[in-house]
Amino acid sequence: MPSMKNVRADFRARAAAWALALLPCMTAVAVADIEGEVHRTAGPRLVGSLELTPNAVAVTTESGSTTRVGVEEIRFVRFADEPDSLSNARSLLLRRSGADAAEEIAKITEADRAAATTPVIADIAYVKAAAAGYAAMASGADLDAAAKALRDFVASNPRSHNLYAANEALGGVLARAGRYAEAGAAYGELSKGPPALAARAAVLKAELLTAQGKPGDAMREYEAAAAVATKVPGDAGRRARQAAELGRARCLVLLGKPADAIATCRTVIGGCRPDDADLLSRAFLVLGTAQLASGSMDHDAAVSLLTVDLVHNAVPDDRAEALYHLIGLWERANHPERAREARQALEATFPDSPWTQKLRADKTS
Repeated sequence: MPSMKNVRADFRARAAAWALALLPCMTAVAVADIEGEVHRTAGPRLVGSLELTPNAVAVTTESGSTTRVGVEEIRFVRFADEPDSLSNARSLLLRRSGADAAEEIAKITEADRAAATTPVIADIAYVKAAAAGYAAMASGADLDAAAKALRDFVASNPRSHNLYAANEALGGVLARAGRYAEAGAAYGELSKGPPALAARAAVLKAELLTAQGKPGDAMREYEAAAAVATKVPGDAGRRARQAAELGRARCLVLLGKPADAIATCRTVIGGCRPDDADLLSRAFLVLGTAQLASGSMDHDAAVSLLTVDLVHNAVPDDRAEALYHLIGLWERANHPERAREARQALEATFPDSPWTQKLRADKTS
């Protein structure tokens, strides 16, 4: 008969094995003691032991000090033991290059997965699903499969630090498919996060109304988003307010008030930081469309739209729209060579973009 000591040892071994087996399914606790680094939207990166939750990542450095970074302040988290293909795919995903990110994440081998920790495995799953989502948004193809992959990630990883980003990607896929009510529900999940994400959710819901041709309703949503953003401290609050203001400016253009939109865009541009790539891209795009809508500022519009094409071109959708408007502008200004170059850039770089499809429709109408 085995001794009580041996029974206890056997029990501890079995318990450890059960815990390891159940770890991927555990969602009620944060994962701690993971080495890595947090890259913030503002400020230096933080390196140390990480504790991951949906709302924040806590970083404990070698000195023993701990800093809690809200997810709204994080550009990305990189783990010390992650494969290079994950790092590369994540960088591509940050640039919304979904197809390239999907190609890169597919390079991860079974050996990589076997050696990976649970957080790395979860990050691979997120990047793979989000890459498929952004690729589908760009092409308009495989939207149902992309939505399913993102839903599966959200359902399986409710404690992931990527949870809100996955819901935002899911909302984008559903919006691209014209499933606006479902997209609004996905965006609504962001409202459960920190105030900056609640403001982001309001902006995204307003964008859905704009896409449905309801600028008046969207304007009210953007104003509500700006009001929420005023309660958000720090850089996250500034960015949320500026995003809402740019949404308002887009609505002002659609409502026939380009002068007001131009003034709003210039104010936002003046308040941006040099590394606010997404905000600057959208600001110069909306500024250019407002200048076009004014009917007397084609030269200024060309400068603004070229700024999106050549300088602040990190957001594919914004650059595609800028190129579309530049084609028409160059044609009206009797610059056929410049129009041809812009057309080639749009068709070659964004062959499946809604703006490329609109260009083709314009040619056949």
